[in-house]
Amino acid sequence: PTRRGYDFAGWYIDALCTIPYEFPTTMPNEDTLVYAGWTPASVYYTIEHYTQDIGGKGYTLYEREKITALNGAFVTGLVKDYEGFTAPSTQTVTIAADGSTVVNYQYTRNSYKVTWKPAGGNWNSDTNDKVVEHKYGAEIQAPEKPDRDNYEFVEWNPTYTAGSTMPANDVTYTAQWREIAQTYTITYNV
Repeated sequence: PTRRGYDFAGWYIDALCTIPYEFPTTMPNEDTLVYAGWTPASVYYTIEHYTQDIGGKGYTLYEREKITALNGAFVTGLVKDYEGFTAPSTQTVTIAADGSTVVNYQYTRNSYKVTWKPAGGNWNSDTNDKVVEHKYGAEIQAPEKPDRDNYEFVEWNPTYTAGSTMPANDVTYTAQWREIAQTYTITYNV
């Protein structure tokens, strides 16, 4: 006989399937009731890993795993370690005989800080650092260039490139300056 999610283990003479039935060499002269014994079979279940979209409004399937476990077993699906994301708590599920068990994990996208240091310069007389949070993978937007008396802004250090995306850590950009040559007049009176 067959049974979904189970392997046939043999015939037994008791309903609990603890005493195996020994087939006689000749037909007995009485009716005999035997019970099919079963052991849970290995069946597939699915773990789906979803990562949060940059906008934070939805999730996208990132990875799908097919794993085997015994039918009826309690299984705790493992979460993954994805850079820039916080893993959810694990879930324990009972494995269905038909392989329909699915575990969904949703990973939250982390935010990190970008600090823009004017290094002696200012933004409209504001000398404070500009600190902005961005989600991992989001495009980093540079602020307007700072001003500094008698200096010319050269670049950000490390070098900022338009279209750069947020890494999985805080980032600090520091203004680099070049002194502007000053012109002056020397008057000699004789």
